[in-house]
This record gives sequence, structure tokens and C-alpha cells, in this order.
Amino acid sequence: VAAFRAQYQLGESPVVLSIGRNDPAKDFPTLWRTFQELGRRSERPIVALQVGASLDPAELRRTLGDVPNNVRLVALPQLPQDQLPAVYGAANVYLSTSHHESFGKVLVEANAAGLPLVATATTGSQEIIQPGVNGYLVPVGDASLLADRTQQLLNDPELARAIGERGRALVAERFDGRRNTEEIVQFWRDLTGGTI
Repeated sequence: VAAFRAQYQLGESPVVLSIGRNDPAKDFPTLWRTFQELGRRSERPIVALQVGASLDPAELRRTLGDVPNNVRLVALPQLPQDQLPAVYGAANVYLSTSHHESFGKVLVEANAAGLPLVATATTGSQEIIQPGVNGYLVPVGDASLLADRTQQLLNDPELARAIGERGRALVAERFDGRRNTEEIVQFWRDLTGGTI
């Protein structure tokens, strides 16, 4: 984690992380507006870290407008899976602005890493997030409320830590690999009358 923070010069600033490919469903205009709102509300520097979309900060500024000077956008391409633990470990809050998500795998990964979640209320995120327990759900497209919830977590590290730890426990309970595999095998046995 320290090496990752040093490599991308993240310093001591809190990091708001978003991971996702460049897809309209990820709703990057809302992500950008959320970063703008965070910059307006924060008295300290914030790093907005986006991984996977290969976003060009200069192009984003041309198309979507500027963010305040206290928000530093770091945009990275898709990274190998073995580098993601360092990415999650460097972050303070995970932010998802998708307007459609069937299952939020990155939300599970972020919670497993102990990150609190702030996400739009898509079908996938509603399956993962228990509001106030492991994160917060916000109406799709509501950059102002996304920023509010994110800022609340950045301003209260103890709350963020507690929500992240509850998220880690929920992931361990709900997404245990061996148990899930056994349940899937039993489902197919039941469906086929025990012939598998």
C-alpha cells in the first residue's frame, strides 16, 4: 500500500476510489459532479482515484468542466487483479455512481478490503449494501447526496472504519467461496433430482 501511494504520489490526502471500465452505465458525469461537490465542501485536499476507464483528466475537464483545486484526479488504466489489493488499501472510501449494475463485484471487493461504500441504489448495490451498516445507498444521479455521504465518511474516520469493518464481516459471511460453491452444487442436485 505504501509503495502504491508513493508511486502515484497520493501523499497523506484521503482517497476516494472508483473502479470501472469506460462504460455509459458507470455514469462518469455523475462521478465527476460528485468530485466537484466534494472539492467545494472540503477544506483539505482529496485524491479522486479512478481505475479502469483510462480517463484523460484534460479531456474530462474540457467536456465536464473543472474541479476545485483541492481535488486531485488520478486516472489509471485497468490494472491486473493482483495489484487491486494495494489500490483498495490506499483508499478511504469506495464510490460507485453507476446507473445500472446487475451485481457490484467491486463493491464486494472494496468491502472485503475494509472500505466503507457509497453507491447509487442500483439492483446490484442494493443486494450488497445494508444502509448504515456497510455503506450508504443514494438515488441514481444524485451527485450532491453522493458527496454528502462521502464527505461524512471522510470527516469521521472512526465511522468509516466501523462501517468498513462491518462490510468486511458481511462479505466473509455472505460470500464465503466454499459455502457458495456447496450451495450451487446442492441447487443443481435438487434441480436434476440428484443426478449430478
